Amino acid sequence: MKKVFLSIFLMLCSVVLLAQKEVKVIETNFKGSGFNNKESLAISNKNTGELVILVEDSKYTKLYLFDTNFKLKAELKTDRLQKNFKSFVGYSIDNDVYSIVFTDNKIKRFGILSFNFKTKTLNQDELVVDFEKEKYIKSLTHNDTFYIITASKKSEKVHFYSLSNDKTFKKKTIPFDHFVFANDQNYKKYPVDLFRSVGWFGSGSIVRIDSNSPNSIENTSSKNKLYQTKNELIFTTDVLKGETRIIKVDMNDFSVTSSSFEKPVIFPTEPGFPVSYKHNSFIHNGILYQLSINSKEMKFVAIGLDSKTKLKEINLKKEDSITFKNGPIIQEGGSSFQSARIRKLEKTSKFLRKVGNSDVGITAYKKSDTLQLTIGGYIVVQSSGAPILVGGGGAIGGAISGAAFALSSAFNPTFGAYGAYSSTKSTYIDCKFDKDFKHIEGDRLENAFDKIKIFEDNFVENYFSNNKNIKKEDQFGKITPRMKLKNVFYHNNKYI
Repeated sequence: MKKVFLSIFLMLCSVVLLAQKEVKVIETNFKGSGFNNKESLAISNKNTGELVILVEDSKYTKLYLFDTNFKLKAELKTDRLQKNFKSFVGYSIDNDVYSIVFTDNKIKRFGILSFNFKTKTLNQDELVVDFEKEKYIKSLTHNDTFYIITASKKSEKVHFYSLSNDKTFKKKTIPFDHFVFANDQNYKKYPVDLFRSVGWFGSGSIVRIDSNSPNSIENTSSKNKLYQTKNELIFTTDVLKGETRIIKVDMNDFSVTSSSFEKPVIFPTEPGFPVSYKHNSFIHNGILYQLSINSKEMKFVAIGLDSKTKLKEINLKKEDSITFKNGPIIQEGGSSFQSARIRKLEKTSKFLRKVGNSDVGITAYKKSDTLQLTIGGYIVVQSSGAPILVGGGGAIGGAISGAAFALSSAFNPTFGAYGAYSSTKSTYIDCKFDKDFKHIEGDRLENAFDKIKIFEDNFVENYFSNNKNIKKEDQFGKITPRMKLKNVFYHNNKYI
């Protein structure tokens, strides 16, 4: 069963989902060893347009190199790294040498698999990084260089460790003074408090936003976000009700620029009575979108990051009609049954009440000259216990651990963005605008993730058709499992 499923997964991984066209199937004699989150990954070489796929089973690591037409150019095989290295966290590319980085659950030891398809060479290295009293924040690959980001306790300092060609880490320290906050009692919050949770493994509360992919409300509702552009890392925090603070790090020289943008304010209806409301922001294509909302009112603005010019402003009260939405108010999730997963709401008051009591977020998606904004919020719902099918056809009773998912998402933010839809109930509206922020009538834009979700939802039918011995429903006839994709990758401007 394991062999069959992995072949299916790689077939899915090699399907250009925008066109729904199968381009490659890899047959592999996969030998599993129980559930882990390492089984496969893809690396897109932006300079050559080539694709590297790694498949790891209980004994071996297999590497495949494809050209831009998905023609197999070369393959390599080696013993897998130690089983303690359970998570992919990033990679680097130096000419023809690829280096893939793994880590253990404590994020202290790193295993590095380096390989060269031209010379047919493979090397395995193990590094132990002394972070001293620093705390792990995030790992990422930027312009083909792998970085680990840490922060010091009770300090404004943030540290960047870059992986060098000699398999050592070089450290660069940057002051993040703009992300230090103090209250009236001079109790201070530092970057490490904003970027790192205190939960199990401290997996981190800063969310990395993939600008190449659609993003869910669940993903963008975080108060602390990290965006990547061609030459910059952009950190934002919305912990303050009154403003969005931004730090840009130039990755060429590690210079820092800081800025602040006031949020729209919801004022009390009666003097002397405090008013509560939710707030957040989102950056897309050089524009900062800010939202403030409660059960009575919503305020929304779009501001140019460089010009600081207000491009759009929306004020909505509960007695108003939402004239700028495309389609109904959608409430999605909260049920294991597909038929009950989506409800359509009508009243503005319901939208404001549900979103105003949720974790709120904004997403942006652009197609040609049409911009689609999604405004809404979500709540976490109790799992119904319906099984989720995973590699090999087995079932697990819940999601993978927060630490494992955070590390996997660090390597592959595309799948992190796609995977954030599960186990929540969200309420939102979609709104289409032209380049001048004038509302456009018509149906909402369908993005790549919409097509992937349809593909995923329908896949279970084929699964049960090919596995007659597995019951589709339990003894009460209530549970219909959904097949979950294990990965979605972005390669050469397409999803695979």
